[in-house]
Amino acid sequence: ADLVATVGRSLIVLDAFFAVGPVFEILKQVVDSSGRRLVHIVTRAKSNVVGYGDPPARTGLRGRPRKYGVKHKLMTLFESKVEQFEQSAIELYGSCKTVSYLCLDLIWKPVGEKVRFVLVADGSERFILMCSDLTLPAHDIIRAYSYRFKIEVSFKVLKHLMGAFFYRFWTS
Repeated sequence: ADLVATVGRSLIVLDAFFAVGPVFEILKQVVDSSGRRLVHIVTRAKSNVVGYGDPPARTGLRGRPRKYGVKHKLMTLFESKVEQFEQSAIELYGSCKTVSYLCLDLIWKPVGEKVRFVLVADGSERFILMCSDLTLPAHDIIRAYSYRFKIEVSFKVLKHLMGAFFYRFWTS
């Protein structure tokens, strides 16, 4: 936390394996003295991810009030909300590319709070990104996730071409 406090706010970009509640909960605990979050996460969501709208207003009737609103299966939104997608030219992998995206702030049950979901359609490829920072613009989330891919390619080059991780514990 001290390193993050001296540098400022940090963004961690991870693979879909880390799109689980405990990772978000751990990073939520890294705060400065005023309670502001210092570390945020960008990750690719799993294909079966579900988000919820805001809960409905209290009815005044007996019973527990609802915690969640309308349920959204996010992969289905690529077809049902296609007219709401925005197009933007974003620099990805060293070239300018036009992608379509839809940004939604929905409640994610594993953390019980809102997460920014960015649905990205790049030609025939469709994927969903998640971000714990609700102020980060969608095009910055997409660009940040593209850097993760560059790092993976660099590790592969180091491993296979240069033999950098030659020892058994790196390759098993």
